[in-house]
Amino acid sequence: MQQQNVLTAANKQFAHQVERGVVLLTIAACALTHAVAGFGPMFYGVIAGAVIALLNWRAIIFLARKTAEGERRSRLFYTLLSGAKMVVLLGTIWATLHLLPIAPIGFVIGMTNLFVAIVVVGLLDKPTQVPTAMGHATEERGA
Repeated sequence: MQQQNVLTAANKQFAHQVERGVVLLTIAACALTHAVAGFGPMFYGVIAGAVIALLNWRAIIFLARKTAEGERRSRLFYTLLSGAKMVVLLGTIWATLHLLPIAPIGFVIGMTNLFVAIVVVGLLDKPTQVPTAMGHATEERGA
C-alpha cells in the first residue's frame, strides 16, 4: 500500500518560515533583553527557551511525518515515540530551569517565540484557489 507524502512543498515552506520567524523573534527578544538587563540569566533564558522550542518543533515535524507515512507497525512505534518525546521535553525543561543559571521568565519568552511565529506565519500565508473533483473552488493555504 503506497502512502501519500504528507510533507508537501507548502508544508515544508510553512515549517521553514516558522523557523525563520522564531530566529528573528529570538534576535529581537535578545536585543531587548540585553538593552534592559544586559548579558545574564534573562538573556540566556531567552536563548535556551528558543533552542528547546526549535528542537521540539523539528521533532514534532519528524514524528508526525513518520506517523502519517509509515506502515502500520512503524506508525505505532512513532506514535509511542511521540509520547516519549513529551516526557523528554518536560525533563529537558525541568533540567534547564533547575541546573542552568537562567531566568524562568526569559526561558518562557524564548519558548513563546515559537507560538508567536506559528500564528504570524499562518496569518500572513495567503490562501489560493484549488479546483476540486466536482469543479468547485476551495481555499487552501500555502500554495
